[in-house]
Amino acid sequence: MSLTKSYVKSKKSYKVTFEIPKEWVNGAKEVRVLGDFNNWDWEKAPVLKNNKGILKSRQELKEGKKYEYRYLTNENVWLNDEKADAYVASEYADAQNCVLDLS
Repeated sequence: MSLTKSYVKSKKSYKVTFEIPKEWVNGAKEVRVLGDFNNWDWEKAPVLKNNKGILKSRQELKEGKKYEYRYLTNENVWLNDEKADAYVASEYADAQNCVLDLS
């Protein structure tokens, strides 16, 4: 699993690839990455696509900010990213959100 960032100077943004192994999702039909960059909205969140056993999604995000995110399977099971830049307490329940640092 990895979290990769590639800077796009002309757009002052990053192309970020979110990846998790398929076996992490226990047969879930759909996995999405939700965060403050898509208002934590399942409908707006990109679906991770299977690529040789790795679920991936690529997003372009503006530089200069720290983003919070998590993976959500079948709209009901949250997963964290082992490769996140940091973790912060979530406003909900007894959980932590992953942090993506593009500052």
